[in-house]
Amino acid sequence: MARPRRSVRLARELALHPAAGLEDQHVNPWVLRHLCEITDERLTSGDRDGLRLARLGCRIAGRLKTDEAHARSFASLASALWLANRLDHAERALEIGFSVGPPPELEGDLLRRRSYIRVYQGRLEDAVRDARQAVGLTTGALQAWSRAVLGLALYYSGEHRAAIDELGRSLADTDPNSETRYCLAIQNYATALAEGTDEEAAAAVELCAEARARLKARHKMQRAKIWWTQGLLQNRLGDPRSAWWSLDTARRSLVALEAAPELAAVVADMARISQKPPAVQHICSEAADVITAHHGLARPFRDLVAAAREMIPEAAAALKAAASQLAPCPAL
Repeated sequence: MARPRRSVRLARELALHPAAGLEDQHVNPWVLRHLCEITDERLTSGDRDGLRLARLGCRIAGRLKTDEAHARSFASLASALWLANRLDHAERALEIGFSVGPPPELEGDLLRRRSYIRVYQGRLEDAVRDARQAVGLTTGALQAWSRAVLGLALYYSGEHRAAIDELGRSLADTDPNSETRYCLAIQNYATALAEGTDEEAAAAVELCAEARARLKARHKMQRAKIWWTQGLLQNRLGDPRSAWWSLDTARRSLVALEAAPELAAVVADMARISQKPPAVQHICSEAADVITAHHGLARPFRDLVAAAREMIPEAAAALKAAASQLAPCPAL
């Protein structure tokens, strides 16, 4: 196997070794480019350590002192801050990225990331507008990813058929060799197909199995989310037993990952399927320590645990809504 280029090797060293210091050899635009690619890969996998790498990228950009370097580094920083549920700081990072007058491709990338934030702020018209502009400014893999965000914004806007079309095009244009992004594209498309026909939903279940076969052991968050997506599809198709098993597989993985927002959303989905207090209390018991440690989820979670049978759907919906306000959640 050929030895990686020096810039790739230096970027990997910074990514793999938290104690690695920033040296003169790292102050190179190609090292920054590769480091940002690694950062985005980790963020796509739900790895919160991406914030450390994004900050390193900003330090390199500060020493390079070029507009492109600043735009690229602050784009990654914005996504890392979003994943850490620090939306105000993410907005500021995007403002800095736009202020330097980036080239069209990078401007499209910044718009794509801003669109994603707008979705979680509930500003769906702004999200759709940003995403459409991003699709027009980007090419290749970035354009496929911009279509994915446009599909996301359309999905939450209730335009499900348009979302299915955009997410399908995004999947078709995503490189299968980019495993994490390809599997996320499958997951997003499959989730949108739950709003389609029965035939489309059934095909989406097969897509979930394909995605899991591609994932490596380190992709724990992605695997859990695909089980989650599959469970929702199976419930949509009228197979609650299989849905429960798939969702419970996701739940146990998310407990181990201590991923509170995703775990709360899965628990809420399971509660809405069962609607039996003993079953709800059982699935909540293992998740309690993880979810209640997150102040934004503790109260709706306790309300679900204590809910009488007729109140479970309402309590589960409240927990799902609370979880969906947090950056890494829901599945799509």
